Amino acid sequence: MKKLVLLSLAALAPLYLAACSDQSSSSSSKSSTGSATSSKVVKKPTIAITTSTTSDPKSIGVTSTKMYKSNVSDSSWQGNIFKIDGIKMITTKPFKYHDDDDGIYNSKGVALIKYSIKAVAFDIDGDTDTSNLTTNLGGQTNIDYMDSQDTDTVNKGVTKTGIMVFPLTDNPSSIKSLRLKTSIDASSTKNDSSKDYDLHINLSK
Repeated sequence: MKKLVLLSLAALAPLYLAACSDQSSSSSSKSSTGSATSSKVVKKPTIAITTSTTSDPKSIGVTSTKMYKSNVSDSSWQGNIFKIDGIKMITTKPFKYHDDDDGIYNSKGVALIKYSIKAVAFDIDGDTDTSNLTTNLGGQTNIDYMDSQDTDTVNKGVTKTGIMVFPLTDNPSSIKSLRLKTSIDASSTKNDSSKDYDLHINLSK
């Protein structure tokens, strides 16, 4: 089971304390009373991303987030339904993502794609580790399978949801459409069929 993508909050500033001071003179002793105050903790949103297969997840600062609903679906594979339920486009502080195949992505954000698989005709293996995403600006990235959550096996008659995570090399706020390519297989030694999906998603306001 892949690790769920989780948004976390990191403290931006530590608590600190103002000290009281004593004043004295040679002729008389006077005391000055002050107050010790603590600053408010300003919390800033972050997202945990495993930027390399050899490292632990890192907290990447989030600057903005935009969510989109989707009705994109495909039932052409013997009635089995693959559906995009929603997309979250996250603009982050720049970070380097190390992809197994493409090398380093100079990433400016992250796309979270929530999807569902309904197994109508037979059991389905929901492994989406070979997925890739292309934006209308020309950026193409492979799935961050370490942080994504696939559906595992979806038994016939069952609907399960998953989340794909993609680093983005384009500015997320400028992206108008996405092209998602993914493949899933039948989960049976007696059924070797599979389905390649090529889905186009417009990001409307």
